[in-house]
Amino acid sequence: MLMALSFPLTASGNDSAYEEAQALIQAENWQEAISKLEALRRRMPEHAGALLDLAVLYCHSGDKQKVDAALDSLERMFALPIPIKALAQEIRLRDCSGPKEGWQWTTSVALGHDSNANQGSSTRSFTLGSSLGPLYLTLDDASLPQASSFAAIHAELSRQSSARSRLYGSLRAQHYTSASSLDEAVVLIGHKQTLFSGPWGIMTDLNTSVRSLDGALYQQTLSAGVQVVAPDAHRAGLPFGVDVRSVYAHYPTRSIFDSWEAAITLPAFWKLSERVSTRLSLGWVFDRAMKDRPGGDRKGPTLGAEWLFRQTHDSRWYAAWHVRLLTGESAYSPPLLEMSQHQRRHLLSLAWERRLSDSSLLRMEYQYTHNADSIPMYRFDNNSIALYWVREGGR
Repeated sequence: MLMALSFPLTASGNDSAYEEAQALIQAENWQEAISKLEALRRRMPEHAGALLDLAVLYCHSGDKQKVDAALDSLERMFALPIPIKALAQEIRLRDCSGPKEGWQWTTSVALGHDSNANQGSSTRSFTLGSSLGPLYLTLDDASLPQASSFAAIHAELSRQSSARSRLYGSLRAQHYTSASSLDEAVVLIGHKQTLFSGPWGIMTDLNTSVRSLDGALYQQTLSAGVQVVAPDAHRAGLPFGVDVRSVYAHYPTRSIFDSWEAAITLPAFWKLSERVSTRLSLGWVFDRAMKDRPGGDRKGPTLGAEWLFRQTHDSRWYAAWHVRLLTGESAYSPPLLEMSQHQRRHLLSLAWERRLSDSSLLRMEYQYTHNADSIPMYRFDNNSIALYWVREGGR
């Protein structure tokens, strides 16, 4: 997504037309954003933020002549601080070949290590209370954590048919050297469409996937999402407005676990400096059991925080924390286990990425998962680290 570049050297940053243009940029409505900013400049020729944003938008639309003209005006009219001078020069050097319609692809290979590839229980022996009396359980070795190195490949292919429509697909396969029964492959295909109604932006995403485990079909999913962007929400610091997603999951050999999940999320984005940005999110999840799944329906809040630090032009750091706090609405497995399930799953991610060339990069990624569950057999911790080599191409 093309991000708006708000410029600090203007006293008119609160102008409603400028804020509406920022929302149009967030919604990827390039032409309407250009029209809005050009009209704003006719009224306020020295609006620096509009000039800088127009330079980026002209480049995106493939008009290099207008890019140079906008940057010339910016440099002539203002005493630019060093970071903005560097940014203007970077924009001048961009390949302004217009929207990249046609095929795009990305491939990556990874090597890593997972301390708990099977999400095995962190406790071997425990006691469960039930109406039949206390149950003393001891898990076998297969139910405990299995550490393993792994190798993975990931490929993505997409076709941009217009500025508003994209068809995409991906393939991911992962092999565990010490736990081959956990080998998995996922194939996904989907379509994204951007719709507009005046200054409002509506983006839809529909995809389906198939997942295999140890060479056998394990899961099929169908997912639909809608993202709404509104100028008022953007001015309040919520550039993405509201994000709603629904996922149906079917397990061919274990249909008792079939489920339908709906989630609504309210994200907020702040650009703290030229190098640092953060995104916070608050949401609610409703996970409905389609059959007699143990514990029945589940629901609860989700929280998230993400940080991006651009160390240099070629490297950046990323950190994220997400948590799901889901509670079962009925007893897990009466009469043997009459307690409700309370799941508190925390996911912490840390990644470093360095671009090697225009078409390749290296990424190092660490993930820590902590699953605190009221049912002891489902409590686990997991550490995973991987090194990725990524290559990109296409028109």
